[in-house]
Amino acid sequence: MRIKEVLKRYGITQDEIAKRLGINRVSVNRLLNDKNDMRVSTAEKFATAIGCRISELFEEEKDTDFAAFIRYKGIHYTADTLEEFEKVVEEIKSISK
Repeated sequence: MRIKEVLKRYGITQDEIAKRLGINRVSVNRLLNDKNDMRVSTAEKFATAIGCRISELFEEEKDTDFAAFIRYKGIHYTADTLEEFEKVVEEIKSISK
């Protein structure tokens, strides 16, 4: 889990996240450093307190310069990876038949 990285990216300290979660900093530290798996419900609470999607706590940060914005028949599509772009193209092909 990447909670520490996400906290750093959002500029949130362990003290601040502890306040937002309503627990003490020692408890936050234990949650972040514990070798046991965190419950999904706890991860959801962290995501809400940080203000991010829960998937950000699990996904590797993508280092990519790829971005696509497509508009087809008034519908807007976006893609952050080539794979997402290819899926959008396939979807557009399927609805244009």
